[in-house]
Parts: sequence; structure tokens; C-alpha cells
Amino acid sequence: MAATEDNVAEDVTAVESNSETNEDHLEQQDAIVFDDMKYLEGSMIRTVYGLRSKEITLTGKKETKQAEEMKKGKFEDRQEHFVYH
Repeated sequence: MAATEDNVAEDVTAVESNSETNEDHLEQQDAIVFDDMKYLEGSMIRTVYGLRSKEITLTGKKETKQAEEMKKGKFEDRQEHFVYH
């Protein structure tokens, strides 16, 4: 009976050890992912501002033709929204 209890205790210790190892591994992965996200976010922001500045440079205006048409109500690609009662 003592041998069985020892085996169970060893199994519990092994499971706890694996659990701690998995938690450490997950923490390391999270740190890597979040570190990469900072760079991705910065790249996305630079891309948006880069595209916007190219748009302004090409048109010479801050607003695109599409934005002007939307303000005037002449934009043809807009979606119509209907409410049914």
C-alpha cells in the first residue's frame, strides 16, 4: 500500500511540475507576442499615415473626391439602410 501511495505522490508531483512548466512557457509566449504586437501596431499606424500623406500629395487636397461626394449625398457606393416596422 505504501508503494501505491508513493506512486500517486510522484504522479501528483509530476503533474504539478508540468503545470508550472506550461505556465512558464505560456508566459514566455505571451511576452513574445505582445512585444511583436507593439511593432505591428507601429507599422500599421505608419502605413495609414503614409497612405494618407500620399493621398494628400497626389490630390493636393485633404479630402478625397469620394469624401466630398459623400458629404454632398452623391456617393453611389453607399449602402442604403431601411428600417422596417
